[in-house]
Amino acid sequence: MDIDYELVQIHEDVNDSAVRGWSEQIHRLEVEGVTHATLEINSRGGQAQAGFALYNRIEASTIIFQVLVLKLCHSAAMMSLLSVPVERRYCYPNSQFMEHPAKHELSGLWSVVELERQILRTRAIDDLTLEIYEDSTVLSREQAYDIFIKPEKDVYFNAEQAREWGIIGHIIGQEDRPVISRQTTTDSVIEIIRGKA
Repeated sequence: MDIDYELVQIHEDVNDSAVRGWSEQIHRLEVEGVTHATLEINSRGGQAQAGFALYNRIEASTIIFQVLVLKLCHSAAMMSLLSVPVERRYCYPNSQFMEHPAKHELSGLWSVVELERQILRTRAIDDLTLEIYEDSTVLSREQAYDIFIKPEKDVYFNAEQAREWGIIGHIIGQEDRPVISRQTTTDSVIEIIRGKA
């Protein structure tokens, strides 16, 4: 049976305003009775808390989502990618990914109390990020920390690395390559990305 996939495009910075718009679009699709949709990502990231909000919204949806990374999936946009099971995450061979530790928002002179508050805030963001990577990839919390947090810089990685780490389940055009998945076979993954089940 053919399945019609509605499209939700994440093609801008991930911030509160954008997440509100995507959430409203998802809600409309749910009200219309849509059962399947594709999240199409091409985003340089944005605000961590907005990324977590989008992760929660997608994960709680009644819609079965698949994700397609067109080119860029950076920072906060990674959360929307990781909100669906790995067997429904796709990218192209030249897709680019980036993750980094939470960044302080302080500049100039600040009180010790404000500095401590910012440190606690960034640690909380990093902790939640690591929890999501541990739950949604083949990486342990410690491995995710060593790769993404410990270097204290932007960490860029390619499609092959994303598949190796269980961030991506399938690279389009490489159907003969193994897919990291606990629940599907390569054939069923190919059928899903072509819009069939």
